[in-house]
Amino acid sequence: MYQLAAHMLSIATVVIVVSIFADWRNSSVGYWLNLSVAGGADGVWVLVVVLPGYVSVSRGLMPPTLFVAAAIATTIARRIEWRPRLHGKHEEATMRSLIDRNRAD
Repeated sequence: MYQLAAHMLSIATVVIVVSIFADWRNSSVGYWLNLSVAGGADGVWVLVVVLPGYVSVSRGLMPPTLFVAAAIATTIARRIEWRPRLHGKHEEATMRSLIDRNRAD
């Protein structure tokens, strides 16, 4: 069981590092990497810990449930196009450059 705990700690560390360096900048590669790594870890958690009965089902399904909720919220947030409010005489040109830069990612 300690080996599984170390495995989950390593995966959590990878997810945190990717979040800091890639997701913070709204990178689609970071989004998909974190989605697949965290989803895979939760799948392993269910297969190795919950199904054999080491923890109760209600307690063991809390992490995957939180993951699914976070994945849905993140996906919705990524699909909404962000448009900041700008004021000034170069508002339209600045807005176009921000939108173009956002689409380049």
